[in-house]
Formats: sequence, structure tokens, C-alpha cells
Amino acid sequence: MMSFCLLDPKYFLHDWFLGDSQCPGMARVETLDIEDVFGASATVRGKVTMDCGLEVTARGTCWSTEPGPDLSDRHTVDGTGMGYFKSALTGLEPNTKYYVRAYATSSAGTVFGENKSFITKKAFKVIFEANDGGSLLGESSQEMLSGDSSSPVKAIAAEGSFFVGWTGDGGFGTSTDNPLIVSNVTSNMHIVAHFSPIRLQGERITSRGNTLKHDIGEIDISCDAIDAALPLVFKLYRSIDGAGRKLVAQIAASDLADGNHRLLDTRLDSGTRYHYEVEVLNHKGENVGGSEVLIL
Repeated sequence: MMSFCLLDPKYFLHDWFLGDSQCPGMARVETLDIEDVFGASATVRGKVTMDCGLEVTARGTCWSTEPGPDLSDRHTVDGTGMGYFKSALTGLEPNTKYYVRAYATSSAGTVFGENKSFITKKAFKVIFEANDGGSLLGESSQEMLSGDSSSPVKAIAAEGSFFVGWTGDGGFGTSTDNPLIVSNVTSNMHIVAHFSPIRLQGERITSRGNTLKHDIGEIDISCDAIDAALPLVFKLYRSIDGAGRKLVAQIAASDLADGNHRLLDTRLDSGTRYHYEVEVLNHKGENVGGSEVLIL
């Protein structure tokens, strides 16, 4: 007994039954899973389940932004014969709905699998910017897909400044990481690296007869008011004419929360010129900036 069944305006299958077996006059193909969907690519799996004794000369996946794609649309060719195959779809547009169908071609014609669809991921832009007192190392304008991470961007403080941290919009918040990698991007972002100047001013109090046996250095460290909880350490070093650097004091961010800190360096030898400078370190012990040299 033979029956005819119109399955799609673009093709038809004719079936005949012999006992418990069934074989269409053309091959049979299934559209299986859609995987690895990104902004410009996706993977579609398919399977040729029957060939009815006719060689399957081509198989693959058709895709379009309209339902029911066929060979007049973009398509892949992923081998011949029966069995599983995998199609790599490329050149897609972000945030776009696509329709796909697996296909199989034999001497009897071309048949198609189930019509399925997916939506490519959205693309977002992350803009990095540095305020006065520093610059950036890395790509300052980055476009990425939803859920992706940015490439690293490092804040570089100019001489006489130090890196404070990052702020941003689009759900970013704040960070002191440097370099910065933004993870799981799901919106456009504008992220700014903030720097503060750091200044050294001082006065040398000289010895006078027996009143003072050594000179004293009165040193003022100043910067913009900062968050006392910042994981920063300010190290004041002293050297003689730039040689033999020695740590004089280690200052926490909380000591500079209002932007000013004064200390005394005692037992300076009269007639000796001393150089002072501040080095700023983050919680990893990495240098994130420093002052210009003060000479007393």
C-alpha cells in the first residue's frame, strides 16, 4: 500500500509500508540540538536517520531570519551519508532571532528536518577612562557579548599621583583591582580610573648649640581626601642625595582620610642633604604611584 503526505510546501515525502518496516521514498533527517550560541555564531546538530537505499550526497543546516529556511538561504555542507553531523553557523548578527533546519539531499531530492529557532547574544560596549593624574594601559573601548569578560585594563599613575580605584555605571560599582577585568558583562558600562595627587612639603629644624644634637625633618604628606578603608599603604623613604634609601614611616589610608598627615624625622645630621619620597602600594604590595622628591 502506498500513501502520499505533503509535509512542507517546499517538498513532499511518499511512504510505503512493507510489514512492520517503513521507508520514505526520500531520506529522512532530524534537526537536533542548538548549542554554543554567541553573538556571531552557533552550532546546530542534526542526524540523517534513513536513506532508503539512496546515497545521501549532502547534508547540513540551513538558516535564515525567516521561518522555513531552505537551500536558497545560507547553509552548510557537513558530509554525506547517514548518521550524526554538526553544523557551524557563522556570520550571524548579535541579538537576532534565527530559524534553522537540517537538510539531506539524495538523487530523489532534498528533505528538511524540524524548523527550530534561537536568538544570538546581545553585544555591549565597555568604555574605560582615566581622570586627571594618570592614564590607561589596554583597550579603552571594548565590545563584547552578553556574559563575556573584558580584556584587562591597567591604571598608570603619573609622577606625583597614585591610583585610588575604579567607579562605573551599568551595574559595575567600584573596584581597586589593577589591572581590571570586568566579568559577566550584561549592559553597557562607563568605567573611570581615579587618581589623587600626593605632595610632600617639609621644613628642616636645624640644631642650635646644645639645644638640638641633630636636625629634625618636619614633613607634611597631603592628597585628596580618600576612603579610610582603602587597602593602600603609604611608605615614606629617606635617602642621602638619592642613595641608600631607608624606610622612615609606613602610613595607613586611615591616617590620610582627611588628606593630610604630618610626621617628624629626627636625628638628621647637620650639613647632610636628605631626599624624601612616598611610595603607594596596594593590598598586593604592588606600586600604584608615588610622590615627587622632597629635599631637605
